[in-house]
Amino acid sequence: MYNNPSNIGWGRAGSPLSHPIRPQYADGTSSAAFSHRPSARDISLSLFRDERPVPLSEKYTALLPYFLEFLNHDILQLRAACPPESVDISVSPGDPLYGNETSAEMPLDRAQYQHHSGVWADFPRQQINSVTSWIDASQVYGVSKGWTDILRSGSGGKLKTSGETESGSENTAYPALNRWGVPLDTNMKPHTCQYPDIKKQYLFGDTRSNFDPGVYSLHWLMFSEHNNIARNLSKRYPGMNDKWMFDKSRYLTIAKFQKITFDALETLLGPIPAYKSSYNPTLNPGINFLYAGAVQFFFLTMMPDLILTNNCTQQAPHLRLCNTMWDAQTTVAEAGGPEAVLAGLSHQKAAAIDNHFVSDIRSYFYGPRHWTRRDGVAMAIQRGRDLGVPPLNTVLQYYGQKPMTWDDWKSVLPHGAAALKSLYQGDVNQVELFVGGMLLRGKDGGMSEIFKRIMRDQFVSLRDGDRFWYLNNYNGLGCTGDEIVEINYTTLRDILIKNKVPVPGGNVFSQDGIKSACDSNNLEPGPCEGGMMFHFDYNTAPYAIPILIPLFVLFTVFLAVVVNRIMWYRLRRRSKKDEERNSCEWGRVEELQSRYGDRVVSITLDSTAKTLICKAKGGQQKVIQWRKMTRVHVVSCTDCKVTLLICIPKDYDLLLRFSSADMRAQFTQALERFSEGCNVTTQSMQMDKKDVMRVAKTEAHRQELVDAFLSSVFSEMMTREKVEEDILVEEEEEEEEGVVEGPQRDPEATPRQVARRVSSPELPTTPHSLQRRKSKASGVERSVMECELTRDEFAAALGLRPQQEFVEKIFPMVDRDNNGTISYREFLNFMVVYSSGSFSNKLSLIFNMYDYDQSGSLSVAEVKSMIRSMLEIVSASIEQEELNQLIRSLFELEEFQAKTELTFEDFQAIMSRYESDISRAQIKGANGAGTGLRKTASCKSFTSLPLQNRGLEIKRYIENNRLQIFYSIMYFLAISFLFVERFITYSRYKFHTGYPQLLGYSLSFTRGSAAVMMFNFPIFLLLMCKNTLTHLRRTFLKRFIPIDSN
Repeated sequence: MYNNPSNIGWGRAGSPLSHPIRPQYADGTSSAAFSHRPSARDISLSLFRDERPVPLSEKYTALLPYFLEFLNHDILQLRAACPPESVDISVSPGDPLYGNETSAEMPLDRAQYQHHSGVWADFPRQQINSVTSWIDASQVYGVSKGWTDILRSGSGGKLKTSGETESGSENTAYPALNRWGVPLDTNMKPHTCQYPDIKKQYLFGDTRSNFDPGVYSLHWLMFSEHNNIARNLSKRYPGMNDKWMFDKSRYLTIAKFQKITFDALETLLGPIPAYKSSYNPTLNPGINFLYAGAVQFFFLTMMPDLILTNNCTQQAPHLRLCNTMWDAQTTVAEAGGPEAVLAGLSHQKAAAIDNHFVSDIRSYFYGPRHWTRRDGVAMAIQRGRDLGVPPLNTVLQYYGQKPMTWDDWKSVLPHGAAALKSLYQGDVNQVELFVGGMLLRGKDGGMSEIFKRIMRDQFVSLRDGDRFWYLNNYNGLGCTGDEIVEINYTTLRDILIKNKVPVPGGNVFSQDGIKSACDSNNLEPGPCEGGMMFHFDYNTAPYAIPILIPLFVLFTVFLAVVVNRIMWYRLRRRSKKDEERNSCEWGRVEELQSRYGDRVVSITLDSTAKTLICKAKGGQQKVIQWRKMTRVHVVSCTDCKVTLLICIPKDYDLLLRFSSADMRAQFTQALERFSEGCNVTTQSMQMDKKDVMRVAKTEAHRQELVDAFLSSVFSEMMTREKVEEDILVEEEEEEEEGVVEGPQRDPEATPRQVARRVSSPELPTTPHSLQRRKSKASGVERSVMECELTRDEFAAALGLRPQQEFVEKIFPMVDRDNNGTISYREFLNFMVVYSSGSFSNKLSLIFNMYDYDQSGSLSVAEVKSMIRSMLEIVSASIEQEELNQLIRSLFELEEFQAKTELTFEDFQAIMSRYESDISRAQIKGANGAGTGLRKTASCKSFTSLPLQNRGLEIKRYIENNRLQIFYSIMYFLAISFLFVERFITYSRYKFHTGYPQLLGYSLSFTRGSAAVMMFNFPIFLLLMCKNTLTHLRRTFLKRFIPIDSN
């Protein structure tokens, strides 16, 4: 649900900051390097003070600046740019705090921005707000649905807690620990120089909840308020589900937060225009870059350096701000919990609104590991330059206010105008917005009028431009009138009291209800703990080299693959253009009841090859030889206008479903024209859907028939083996009785005669064997006996691919009647020969298979073809040079010298040494079972799927290259272990060195790559020595150097 349906990008997380006035950069587009502006650190030292005692406000409590900070976390978050960019702050050598320890710059990352911005002057850099700009308590519930779902308990609409009890008070319950590892901001704790463990932190909706005690305590307060509301709703509406309860509790919590926000703003800014009961969809609720780059840091001047707890006495614990940054959870627990902190802040005086900042902000603000303490005021000034915030006078003119002159500055700063003029080299129009806004005073002596104007306009646009604002009568959230009244009377004091936080009467942001506000100057703050660490100069180029080398190799490989694919696509496109001249393709057709279920296919009618091609996703295709048919039945479904049945003789039918009736009609006409061109008669019929599904013999039905076919063949083969044994036994008995003579063989039979004889073997019959064969034949169904295998089904039965040369050669030999299919008897004879045929029979068939010219001898080319075909069956390969060397060595044998062809006798002599292996060789089906195994024909399927064929190829490849694969696996395991070990070591266990913080994961990657390179160097050296020795053996040096000696 979008807040503004007309402008769905407004206010959402990841949207750019709004720019009512053009940003100003040094180069006009993105550069923050202003050569004519002084260093932000020099401005901070010259114009802003940090001495004690801290001037305190007589109007506001210390709870106000912390609430403003909590509010900023709801509407604004500027993350670091990626890839990282820096806008470091120069530090002079004479700096009183940093000058003696460093020689360069204080680090500061630039804010994340839209990468298509900042390229030309008309579109300067646009920074990104990582959270929603709406006042929607996103710091309580998260900025995404995934984050919100993690926070929900799933029961009663409440948020997860780590110690909630049904009878206990909610103020003792805390959120669940971040055991899911949700990415929180993990800046280093400057007082301990350690990084917190995010899994031991409580999980709120914002990544910065652990920043300081005030923000952390307010997170806890709003979390507790949600669960209090959910508990009350559960009692009021006991039958409602968890989602309704959570959404209702969330809306009421947000509404109260919205109302309290304007209570705090009115306390600070004075009267704010009232809400008009309806929202303005034309208002852009994005965060103004003037607010993000200057005004949002105003609360820093109101922060005291101490946080007093409970009743503010000296005996009560107090927290030093610089010693609690990014460690709020631990320090608040030690001080008595969030209740004690909130009680202290509501009784404590805030710092005065002036040009004074406590040292915790101006000198000991948090920083990265290589610069643990930074200047928060200088960072605020530099952030304004990063965002392109214009100077003060430019902003004053935009808002219709009088620009400042040096005379005006003398009246405002009697003792500081000269320093200000010197810093900006006499150019009053270069005084920056944050600097001028902090130095100017308002009519009430507090916040400057320009800051008030920017802040008031910002929050009025957030309110009036929010369709879901709680006062909008048409927000569609179903809030009752009584609930609106209750929310309007709710104050932050009411929520604090509900959670048992002792607070004074009246407005907790003001000191009006406090008899005697606590004065932090009465206590000694103590020092800021932790040493100050500074960065050093280092060169990152050497660290990048190990990373660039593998990246260059990967890029080269990627480029080669891309070029190869481009060439392949060009060839494919060229071949497709040639095919399209004589073919018609129909895509996105659904084939019903295939062996893979219903699937989307494309149908191609190739008039040149006279074939119909049914191709599915993944490369599976069915090729139907249309020219070998005489009649085709085409059945149209009458009650289903998009279904068509194509009945194909001796194959499974195609049951197709088109996207529309028109498409089916067009395909039917194209099929008739295609059949007419192939001299095939098309007989059109019409049936209802029930009859179509009854008569259709789809691929699934065909598969069942082929399974039965193969099961019957293998069953009869096993029966034949038993019959042969019985025949041998009977012949032996008759020979002993002198009744039958042994079988007579013709010693002069040629190989071709032997091949013809074994291709149609006839078994001698006896009364017993004849009875067995009759009983077996009667058990075979007629449909199975009449079934004939196509080339694809024949190859699948052997566990091979139809394109393999072995299939191409053996198929015509098995197909005795040359009708393009293999009958039951032809397949049975073939399997008998290859399963139980003699050594001579098998050699004869192989010889004839590769004797292409039927000359009775094998040429060199035919022998090469035979070897390649056999290697292809086992998924092996051989180089052309190795194959030529093998053929030469074969014909160089003593008995074959001076021969260019091999006769059958020569071939038999070569293979005689493998007679035992060939005699035992059997054809294995796709399931891997040999046909000679004596087992019942109970297999579910003898054909194989393409995935099974691919599995067989992989298995054969592994068998042929298992040694190389083993060594490759061991090598990659070794280098992977080395890389991972070094990477983990430098990512997790080297924090004390500071290098991971300086270089990030690049150091871990570099050390891992270095370990792998060191491991590879000896291997490379060994390979170089081996190749060098191999080369030297081919040179004349082998006569003088004993290379082969041990």
